[in-house]
Amino acid sequence: MKINFMSLLLLLQSQLFFSACNEKKKEDTNLIAAAALLSSFSMAGDCSIAAGRRTLNAFTTDTTGSNPKSGNITSSSRVPVVGHIASVLKLEASSGTRITTTGNSFAILYKSNSCPLSESNRQTIGTGFSLGSGATDSDSEFTGSHKISGSGSIVITQAGTYYYLYYQIPSSGQTTLPAFAITAN
Repeated sequence: MKINFMSLLLLLQSQLFFSACNEKKKEDTNLIAAAALLSSFSMAGDCSIAAGRRTLNAFTTDTTGSNPKSGNITSSSRVPVVGHIASVLKLEASSGTRITTTGNSFAILYKSNSCPLSESNRQTIGTGFSLGSGATDSDSEFTGSHKISGSGSIVITQAGTYYYLYYQIPSSGQTTLPAFAITAN
């Protein structure tokens, strides 16, 4: 009887031990799954931007100190789940500097020396810049934005360091990364 009792006790202990190991493995699996799920909702990028109700991360094409100040946006980020494209152009501007964009995109201008960019850095049409040909106010579609369809420009009214956010929605035909040209007045 003693042997059976001891065997039963040993069997019960081993069951509890393996059950605890299984729970730990299940916790680890759940933790890994949660981390994978959270990472699928985050954006890669080197600049954090407050845009409307969301905060985006986007890669920056830096034109400060470079000549000529034209080319193509070279890096972009994708907004998880919806697949929208975000990219940022960094530039130094004097009053009267014109940014001409070729492509289809929503755009928002921020004045700041560095990232992250907050809503208080966002420039408004008529205050920080004016719309040139081909750019239209799209604030009703995307807070604080203007829209470039084909080719459009803005003219900056105050000297400083600026970040120009391009936000594209592929389902609206905004699929190719924009090209830009920066010209001083």
